Amino acid sequence: MDLLECNRVTDKSSKSATAILSNAALSCAHCFQDEGVCKKQEVDVVDTMLKHAKADKGLAIQQNAAIALARLATNSPVLLERLRELRGLEILHSRFTPTG
Repeated sequence: MDLLECNRVTDKSSKSATAILSNAALSCAHCFQDEGVCKKQEVDVVDTMLKHAKADKGLAIQQNAAIALARLATNSPVLLERLRELRGLEILHSRFTPTG
């Protein structure tokens, strides 16, 4: 089951759904450390991760999706270009810049 599928089958308002989505994004981030895995991803994975990085309730989901996006962008020029097209670099910057 991928992150998109987790999104469809869970009620995002529940604490357990937040934990499931957060853990799924973190698992993806770990997998995306492998350049070979990144190069096999379709560009829609960027769309899905970006959606979670900017819109989900729950800081852990946002941060884990942002980490996954950063790893995708680092390991795949095609996915980096998609992230640029969607103005996702600004989202990553906002997630990794401390506030206060």
